[in-house]
Amino acid sequence: MRTQREKAEKVIRHIESYWDKPMRLKNLSAAFQMDSSDIERAFRTKNKTTIKRYIDLRRKEKLGALIEEDNLCGYEIAEALGFATESTFYRWVKRHYGRTLTSLRSRVDGDIM
Repeated sequence: MRTQREKAEKVIRHIESYWDKPMRLKNLSAAFQMDSSDIERAFRTKNKTTIKRYIDLRRKEKLGALIEEDNLCGYEIAEALGFATESTFYRWVKRHYGRTLTSLRSRVDGDIM
């Protein structure tokens, strides 16, 4: 039988490996048979940030590279960043950058962070 710590480490590796895939904490909790608060606590202890902030940071890093590829549509970027829907992605961009995806693309300097 796995210890709680081993389970937590496995969940953390899963989150770090698959951050760009749609996931919900309650699904992780069921799949790994751990309480969601235990998952959050273990992740926060190891990474010094919450799961949501970790995923947002990774998404921001990858968005910078994806935005420079002019041939990608919004839904393709949303999928690459692990958003379940395109509209969720557009809301996320607006919330985190205070502007639309189109206005981010039009920036001349390319530094959106």
